[in-house]
Amino acid sequence: MAEVFYSDENVTLYHGDCLEHPEWWTDADVLVTDPPYGIGYRPGRMTGATRADRLANSRFMAEQGTQRIQSDKDVAARDGALSAWGERPALVFGHWRKPRPERTVARLLWIKTAPATGLASPKKIAWITKDEEIYVIADTQKPFTDGIHVDSNIFIDRTRESRAHERIGHPTAKPNGLMQWLLGKCRPEWVIADPFAGSGSTLVAAKLLGRHAVGVELEERYCEVAARRLSQGVLDFGEWSA
Repeated sequence: MAEVFYSDENVTLYHGDCLEHPEWWTDADVLVTDPPYGIGYRPGRMTGATRADRLANSRFMAEQGTQRIQSDKDVAARDGALSAWGERPALVFGHWRKPRPERTVARLLWIKTAPATGLASPKKIAWITKDEEIYVIADTQKPFTDGIHVDSNIFIDRTRESRAHERIGHPTAKPNGLMQWLLGKCRPEWVIADPFAGSGSTLVAAKLLGRHAVGVELEERYCEVAARRLSQGVLDFGEWSA
């Protein structure tokens, strides 16, 4: 069972398996999460690199204590969480190589402007992916409309920091601006849930905006990062969260 790892007047973070801890799906109104994509992500993967370069890079990442994402062999973790969540609205990160979740009514794009890294042999590839998808899951877009204006479905990340994950300590860092943009489309009275909290992206953004949120994280080392950031001040890491 999960245990309370951190709590304040806005945010509660549990340590444990999200599917064994129901508070996040019984006490919240909107799901905003960055689950395992199901692509077998490896930190520091070097697209187009030689085998020797990849092995050397893997050894370096292991020495730094950077590991693979748990439950990232397929989308079972994502779909299990969505099944527990039910038919309430959700904003969920994903990858174009995997099937979109059911009830996806729109696709948002996070466009990255940071320089590409890890391209040891660029002549072997023609294009590099510099965007990520975020799925709007609901019966219609109506729950996310404010009746005032319509936004573009594109968030252009202008932080231009390509190695933020090394500084923050999480392999899939997200900028605070992106997370606040997403939460800005969630109604102010909604309690936000993140069953794959990582090192606190959704929770940090919620606290910055004065929102209430509940998160669950399986790995204790990331709970420690999130709790430290939330307790010492959410602005410590500048524009980035993870």
